[in-house]
Parts: sequence; structure tokens; C-alpha cells
Amino acid sequence: MHYEAGAKFEMFNHRMRLAASVFDTNYDNYQDAAFVGGQRTISKAKQAHLKGAELEGALKISDRLTTDVAVSYADLVYEKNTHGQCYPGRASDSTTTPGACDLSGEHPVNAPKWKTHMGLQYDQPIGWGDFFARADWSWTSEYNTSFSADPRLKQDAYNWLNLRTGTRWGKYELALWADNLTNETVVNLDPVVTLYAAPTDGSYQSLLQNPRSYGVTFRVNY
Repeated sequence: MHYEAGAKFEMFNHRMRLAASVFDTNYDNYQDAAFVGGQRTISKAKQAHLKGAELEGALKISDRLTTDVAVSYADLVYEKNTHGQCYPGRASDSTTTPGACDLSGEHPVNAPKWKTHMGLQYDQPIGWGDFFARADWSWTSEYNTSFSADPRLKQDAYNWLNLRTGTRWGKYELALWADNLTNETVVNLDPVVTLYAAPTDGSYQSLLQNPRSYGVTFRVNY
């Protein structure tokens, strides 16, 4: 059951756009994809609750320069999950499923509360087409990286910066780009190697986002 309310605005002779919304969602039998021992599986929580808000906007600063921003708050919590994974070292405490753990009140994996983004775009006509340059910065708050809500496995809040510049002419585009310019080490998931691992087995594997990357892209648009 999902409830949402929002509004959109245009101002300053259509040079500025804003959109805002708030939402509240209740899930029954919430399903989450889990990665355990090299295999994908499905975990299910009896009830989960999501509440939050979003704000996004764009502003044409000049004929050549535009910016866009976005901020989102999303608080996703297991309200009732009595058959979750137990992280290594945690004894089973589920009242309904032997060998499982009660994750009620915990946040699902990879579910940060806060995300922000800001982009800046510059466009300039040139003799044979258009020159463009763009910078994108984002910030993400901390989140769980394990399906078992292991308090030892969390990704700290981090910044992410991408740059892109190039030229377009006709149906062609040539761009130079750099992603994760500050070379942040960011963990998406820290799955345990075995399901309901024994207390003596603390093995897990980290699945990371890409490190700093550079490249050249040539694109033809048909």
C-alpha cells in the first residue's frame, strides 16, 4: 500500500523547475534478493515499511550553463522479519524459524537513508557542432552491506564525482570522461560465503563499485 503526495513548479519564465514529494509505503511479504555462497537467493520479510521525501530541481543559469539538484530521504525498515540470516558469531534467536535470526527493526542491505546529487552542464556552439562539459557530484549516507545486518559491515558515507567533456556534430559524439575521480572505495554488498555460517566461520566477500576510471567514448546516434 503506497501513499504519495507531491507538487511541481516552474518559475522565472520557465528557467527554474522544482518538484517535491513525500511518500509512505507498507509492504507485506517484502522480498529482497540475497547473495550467499556465490549464489543468488530470495529472502522474505513478513512486513517492511518505507517512508521518505524527494526534492529535485533544475535551473538555467545562463544560455550556456544549467544546473540540476536532487535530494532524497528514504527510511526502509523491516517491521517484522523473523527468518533472516544470522551473521557469523550471532546465535539464532528467531521464534519461528530454527537457525534464523530476528531482523525486525533493521534496515535492508544497501538502503542508505540519504542521497544527494548536483550536476553542472555547459554547452557552447562551435564551428562544426557543439562543445559540452559536465560535472556530477553525489553524496550517499552510510548503509548496511550485509544481508544479515552485521554491525561490523557498513559502508560509510561517501562522495562520488564524475566529469565528462566532448563535442557533438550531426549524429556523432566524442567524449572524454572520468568516473569516481576521487577514487573512493565503495562496498555494495558483503555477503557471507555460507548460509547461516557457523560461529567460527567469519568469511565474507566484498562486491565493490568501480575504482577511478577514465575513458574515451565515440557514439553514433541513428
